[in-house]
Amino acid sequence: MQVNDITDKYQNRLKDENLFIVLDRDGTVAPIVDDPKTVLPETTRESVIALSNCPGVLVGVLSARNLNQLTLDFGNNKIVLAGNYGLEIAYPDEGVFKHPKAVASIDNLQQTRDFLSQALKKYEGIILEDHGLTLCLHFHLFLQQDIEIVHAAVKEAKDRFSSLIFRRMPTSYEVLPNMDWSKGKALEKLDNWAKKHLDKWLYIYAGDSISDQPAFAFVNQKSGISIQIGEQENSKAKYQLANSFELLKLIEYIAELRNPIECVDKYGCANAKNPI
Repeated sequence: MQVNDITDKYQNRLKDENLFIVLDRDGTVAPIVDDPKTVLPETTRESVIALSNCPGVLVGVLSARNLNQLTLDFGNNKIVLAGNYGLEIAYPDEGVFKHPKAVASIDNLQQTRDFLSQALKKYEGIILEDHGLTLCLHFHLFLQQDIEIVHAAVKEAKDRFSSLIFRRMPTSYEVLPNMDWSKGKALEKLDNWAKKHLDKWLYIYAGDSISDQPAFAFVNQKSGISIQIGEQENSKAKYQLANSFELLKLIEYIAELRNPIECVDKYGCANAKNPI
């Protein structure tokens, strides 16, 4: 599928309607690489910020990364930054939200981090990221013949810290607070915030992994545009783009279509259809 398949069908709506565009980070606006500390490409950063300055457009980033990383990526501007799958959200006009149930899990998460660090410290190729409200244990660089060591360590951690959720991904384990939460739930929260400014939005969401499927389902229910980046079996997305570079083309297309203007009011959008 090509970018034109989306732009040709939705050109008038992309030009005239109020848009709420939410983007995943890794594998979506940032290409997947071996090092999880990858830096967001500067061209992408500038294009996403330019899109957020368009009249009638809200932009959000919804990621497994924490707010510190997302702030390094995009700075403090009009973009809604939702880290840790939306368990923490920095709004441009309401400060920072942290889910109280997630905050209550911090001690157990830190104990789990310390246990896994100790259990796997002598093995090369293990990367354990502490995102504050979640953990991510990457094992894609681990020697294949020793991969069962990782699974055994995670199983023991799961037995010790049963109040947490241990979720296996293709090349990593995620450790999360034990609560009913997903990117779909995060979009519901962002939707409630957006409706404080305007009732009607055309929602667009782009993501690349299984964790993005609840977000696609939410956007589909809103008759929005859901976009799978890369291949994902049984994806709920209506559209698929090959990679982050194709998504960048779409971002730049929408920004040009909306004719960005110099910001002069409180939130930066003179003559915009919405106040953000």
